[in-house]
Amino acid sequence: MKQSFLKLIAVLILVGILCGCNGGLFDPEYAITAPTDGIYRGVYEAVRQYVGKDIVLKYPTVQGVHTAYYPWDLDGDGENEVLVFYQLRSKGGVTRMQVLKATENGWQTLQDLDAAGTDILNVDFCDLDGDGSGELCIGWSVATTTAHLMSVYQAENGMLT
Repeated sequence: MKQSFLKLIAVLILVGILCGCNGGLFDPEYAITAPTDGIYRGVYEAVRQYVGKDIVLKYPTVQGVHTAYYPWDLDGDGENEVLVFYQLRSKGGVTRMQVLKATENGWQTLQDLDAAGTDILNVDFCDLDGDGSGELCIGWSVATTTAHLMSVYQAENGMLT
């Protein structure tokens, strides 16, 4: 009886894993850790200080570069600020974007923005209007539809608009 019960449990676990019904136990976003050294040292902790410790970093699902951190010189001072994509676990499905700047005292949050979608498809920097100043283009998927959205931001005075 005990051996049959253990076999049944093993089969149920195997079926759950193979069909993708993991209840969040094997969610890869929980397994991916934030970079903690190099140029991004302190970014993750700065985001956590600003919004709380209950965050999951978000990564593009289509683009070949799978990172939650994107450097971009928003204010034209020659130093890159960093864009960080994240979700609060307690508010699942709502992706946010934070802009941080390196200072003498560590990373400082400049902006924390609502996103246009739930998941990031791709992130690109390009000059859409030919004015010599780059724009930030983000492709989004929306959980409740099959539609995709694109947000275009430009930098003005070190802020995204």
